[in-house]
Amino acid sequence: LTFQSFFGKDLHRRIKKIRLLFGVMRVRIDHIFIPVFLAFLVALFSGVGLGLLVPLVKGLASGDFSFISTMPVIGKILQSVLNILDTSDVSNQLIFLILIGFVLAAQVARNIIMYGTALYNAYWNGVFRKRIACAMFKRYLSFGKQFFDKESQGTMHTTLAYSNEVLALLNTIQVTSGSLFQVLARFVVMLLISWKLSIVAVLVLPVLYFFIRVKAKKIRLISRERREAHMQLARETFNTLSGMTLVKSYAREEEMGTRFEKLAERLRKFDMTALSIHALAQPAQELIILGAFTLLIYFSGSLFESATIENISLLVLFLYAASGMLPQFASLGKAGLTIADLSAPVGNVISIFNNEGKFQVPEGTKEFTGLKKSIEYRNVLFEYQEDQPVLQELTFSVEKDKTI
Repeated sequence: LTFQSFFGKDLHRRIKKIRLLFGVMRVRIDHIFIPVFLAFLVALFSGVGLGLLVPLVKGLASGDFSFISTMPVIGKILQSVLNILDTSDVSNQLIFLILIGFVLAAQVARNIIMYGTALYNAYWNGVFRKRIACAMFKRYLSFGKQFFDKESQGTMHTTLAYSNEVLALLNTIQVTSGSLFQVLARFVVMLLISWKLSIVAVLVLPVLYFFIRVKAKKIRLISRERREAHMQLARETFNTLSGMTLVKSYAREEEMGTRFEKLAERLRKFDMTALSIHALAQPAQELIILGAFTLLIYFSGSLFESATIENISLLVLFLYAASGMLPQFASLGKAGLTIADLSAPVGNVISIFNNEGKFQVPEGTKEFTGLKKSIEYRNVLFEYQEDQPVLQELTFSVEKDKTI
């Protein structure tokens, strides 16, 4: 059983493309691990702050915080704080203040790490943008002349600009990891309150997955067509502007303007189609999430046996945690659509790094140390591609310090 047979050819091909891009940008394992770890810490402190609200709510509802000292982890931490304070007067008010302090400390730590993550990502994204742009430019320099005879400079300019799309893909992957950890952190808190209601909340996942999969497929197709339209418009623009003397000489301004307008209209229609799919995705996901939230409220009455102040408080806390988790599902769905939308431009960038149709002339193996007497060519044969010879049986010599 191979990776390809288990996960499918499409996923296998996409992973190969991502590995190629990471290799070009010289992305190391720590460049991936550190943002993911920081996202995990943000989610951890967010979950800790939210989780501490559970005993806080129970204590406020019952008017007694003494049960906290018997809790496995929080009880030990509380005892350590009391030892540091060197006090034997363990009042409800003191425990309440300590819990509030923990909640605030968790939120402060969360925001500090978020700021550090933003700075880290901004620095390395700038480095990666430079590396991918330089690598693309150097690849162009290595291509043979016939490639530039066939390829429009407008297309090449547009492809170079697609380095921003590669960075957008990297940013989307980073955001996805953060949203995933946030979902897991909130789900753990929800499990602590009610595992039955948590199962009801998770039921929304298959529906969202199916919806995103269908929309992503449409977005991917539109992305390819939009890329072709974009490239065609770029070629037409460059060819017209670079050949403006001929356009003026033959009085073809109106014709070229009409052609440009048709291409621009075609691109506008593709853009509108893609935007309409994205615009539909957000409200549709919100309706799915609203349905799941409605189910939570419906089942909450039957799952909590009595309407005590403590149960009502825990229910409010559960719904608060769910309200923060379910939109993260929508964020994950949006990331899926964004990745699908970027597939065509990123594919265009990747195509630069294969050798097909690039007409590259391989380097020789001998070092040239300088001309001593003359340089002689014997029976030189050369062709850019089969059936299109450029030089055939060419023989001549050139003496030193002379030209022909």
